[in-house]
Amino acid sequence: MAVSKARVAKWHRWMGLALSVPLLAWLLSALAMHLIVHDAPNGLQGVYDLAVANSIPRELSDATFTPAQILARATQSGVDGAYSVRLESQGPHLIYVVRPTPYALEMTFDAMTGARLDPLSDSLLLAIADEHLSGTKAVRRISDVDEYHRDYDMPSISAARIAMEGAQSSELILSRASGRPLRRLDGVATGFEAWYRTAHVFQWGGAKGVFTTLLYVITAAVAVLAILGIVLWFWRRGKQRPTPLKWHGRAGISVGVFLLVEILVGAYMWLSLGPLQDPFRGKNTFALPPNSFASTDALATADTILSKVANTLHIDRAAVQMIEWRQVAGEPVWVVRKARNEVGAVFNAKAGKPWEPSPEAIGETVQLLMKGAPAYTYEGEREYYWNDLNRPIPVYHFRFPFRRRNGRVRLPGNCRDRVAANRLLARLLAVPDGALGRILDRR
Repeated sequence: MAVSKARVAKWHRWMGLALSVPLLAWLLSALAMHLIVHDAPNGLQGVYDLAVANSIPRELSDATFTPAQILARATQSGVDGAYSVRLESQGPHLIYVVRPTPYALEMTFDAMTGARLDPLSDSLLLAIADEHLSGTKAVRRISDVDEYHRDYDMPSISAARIAMEGAQSSELILSRASGRPLRRLDGVATGFEAWYRTAHVFQWGGAKGVFTTLLYVITAAVAVLAILGIVLWFWRRGKQRPTPLKWHGRAGISVGVFLLVEILVGAYMWLSLGPLQDPFRGKNTFALPPNSFASTDALATADTILSKVANTLHIDRAAVQMIEWRQVAGEPVWVVRKARNEVGAVFNAKAGKPWEPSPEAIGETVQLLMKGAPAYTYEGEREYYWNDLNRPIPVYHFRFPFRRRNGRVRLPGNCRDRVAANRLLARLLAVPDGALGRILDRR
């Protein structure tokens, strides 16, 4: 028995020393990452001065093709209609961006020739990048990446990573489908991402197998270490031991329990709440509403809209940077931006006048975007950070409750993926754009 005790004590000692290295390294790494971003303005999103206007003045009415013609071309690619159609200027280019559904990749068309452009060429992406940040131009260096984005009903989307130089040196990650900015990375965000992926969690690419295996191994090792410690304590109970060993035993129990719980919680978060897990990003609550526009719908031309908007807002027609055609609460609307860094003004397309929908109308719109169209409660107005504009914007806040069935919490509409374990998690939060009913966040 003496030999067995000595052997167990040896295993316990060396396992404890070996495990202390990765556990201490993770602790210090997490602390360092926290300190790096603790005082960073706007966290890892950074603070950027977005360009206000296109560097090359282009009146949107110069587009040769009308939105109705572009919509007809989009249907030739196999879509039944469109959720929204957008016309914008990007450097020397005028482009239409068609979104078939709220969660589908966009389709991009040349407004002068009607040709489909997506996936966007490097030259067009560089032109879009040149117009994005004030006083900053794209370096002629571009790399392809697969980017996760919670807005789309797919695991990843094709994107391009572009280095920027000038007043706001950074990196942009733009969608290959439309040039939409998916992420912006300043020096802090770039360093954080590189360290987190390569050193903290060993995640090279989209695969998580290496870190997951390591996490399982260390979790099992900590459990074995705790068992060995309990066995040694049982064997040595009642014996006189030096005071340091007594404190070591007492602290070992507390620290062992803490580490085991921490690793188990970390494993759960990594496997279930990780950045690539769709159910916890709300994707399993997606519902497809009726298309805003059918292929045969007649949409007002850019020239007609610019005339009405210029008279109403008392601005020059050439100052308008973007026009978007869509529907809100069953009403056709135009969304007009006279600056690229603003949310935009909403016009009722039938009346041709500014329009501000009520929270009730927005709630009905959001309800159609939720699987099962569950009942909701309106929680008031607030501000919410929107990555596209890199700043908070006014939003309406709605809550969609879950239903209990067989002791479990489920979202109405046969949604079987997202299950909350207790009442604290038994709510689904929707934060839509206060003007458009566009959902910006789901939790």
